[in-house]
Amino acid sequence: MLKKRIFSAVIGLPLVFAALIMGGWYLRLFLVAISLIGLYEFYAVFKNTEIKPINVIGYVSVLFFYIFGYTYDSIDLFVILSILIFSIPVVFHKYNLKDTSITIIGIIYVIFFLVHRENKGY
Repeated sequence: MLKKRIFSAVIGLPLVFAALIMGGWYLRLFLVAISLIGLYEFYAVFKNTEIKPINVIGYVSVLFFYIFGYTYDSIDLFVILSILIFSIPVVFHKYNLKDTSITIIGIIYVIFFLVHRENKGY
């Protein structure tokens, strides 16, 4: 386990610094990758439980928010997405409210790093 952590640090830290120094699209792509990995890890926690998050919906949603530049002012997009996700158990009976709730919590958890406030001049 310690070898794995050391290997991750040796490879990961230079990538983090490179993304921060280069900024722009490199930093954005790096954040997308980190968010998707974080969402994968979050959903993996529920692997051996009765809760089965809808992984594909989570990954596509995170990509959607990165592509369209989610901000505090565009909360309506998140509300619409949440309504759509919560309606999945009505159509697909293999999912329940717990599954959709964990799916949405995972999305919120990883897009936290994406959310930024636009400067309104005040």
